[in-house]
Amino acid sequence: MEHLSLLDDLFDYSNMMSEKDFNEILKRYRKGQATEEEVKWIEKWYSSLEMLNDHPELNEFQKRKIVDGSFKKIQNRIKGDKAKTLQLLPALSSAAAVILLAAAFILSYNHQPGPVKGKTSAVETVKVKDEIKNETSLVKHIVLSDCTQISLEPKSSIRIATDFNQADRKLYLTGEAFFNVSHNASKPFYVDAGDVVTKVLGTSFRIRAFGSDENITVAVKTGKVAIHTRADKTENKKESNVILLANQQAIYSRAQTSVSKALVETPQALKPQEEVRRKLKFEAAPFTEVIDALEDIYGIEIKFQDDVFERCKVTTTFNNSGIYNRLNIICKAIGASYSQHDGVIVISGKGCQ
Repeated sequence: MEHLSLLDDLFDYSNMMSEKDFNEILKRYRKGQATEEEVKWIEKWYSSLEMLNDHPELNEFQKRKIVDGSFKKIQNRIKGDKAKTLQLLPALSSAAAVILLAAAFILSYNHQPGPVKGKTSAVETVKVKDEIKNETSLVKHIVLSDCTQISLEPKSSIRIATDFNQADRKLYLTGEAFFNVSHNASKPFYVDAGDVVTKVLGTSFRIRAFGSDENITVAVKTGKVAIHTRADKTENKKESNVILLANQQAIYSRAQTSVSKALVETPQALKPQEEVRRKLKFEAAPFTEVIDALEDIYGIEIKFQDDVFERCKVTTTFNNSGIYNRLNIICKAIGASYSQHDGVIVISGKGCQ
């Protein structure tokens, strides 16, 4: 009965507002400017996402179809015939179906997923706890009090500092997690993974730091992070600091107590697909123009000798095969080759006559 009361309250509230009002409340909540009533309401919405796991008859495909729905579709379903809702979700009560549809909109609005390896669970909103463990076989999604989103992998845990979001935002990680950090220039975000501490202001990145692994890996998806390793007095090793940009990763060797920088295994485009397709069409274009476009799309520095390749022209339309295949096509066309060093791509060759 408690669940039905919560569902009814949320349904009544959502039915009284427009899409614009809905978005404004979410924006104020993310900035910490929402009223006490609005904060309670948003937190109820997040809590309602836990109900996704209370209905095993709803499979992952059905859940994703709901999440992918727009606000307009959700509102239409809420105002429409309840019988149609029951036909879509026969295993749910009409009240549960309504709240699930509306909660899905918040998930699609506020959750920007990172590269998740396996199946995922519902979202959990947390404040300060001693420790949050993921003892399930699913990726656990967590939203912190500052709106930072975490995808915690199985057999992993985080511990949030008791003074989190005061002078700074610090937590401790054991295992693996993807972080989408809410930007706050005045309160840096720290992830302490033992031998490696990662500092960011607002970006998205993944850390893998299982105790049984030989290495600790920090891979950046967007933005910029700074990592430093702890000093080892017994081995006379000093702290080292490394700056990582989008599509770069740092690999810390526990055995050698050293860190190296490289590109991530599969760099992702930082621009929308429409812009990627538009920018990667070339007709007798100067080599430098093609490289500039790749740098802009992937955020990766590409070095070459200007005087060697200044006469090279490229005519091609790239597909969605990734930066390495695109570089292979370019280099084959002009008789060059490429390699990567310290997170930077270097192209070499004899150039064009």
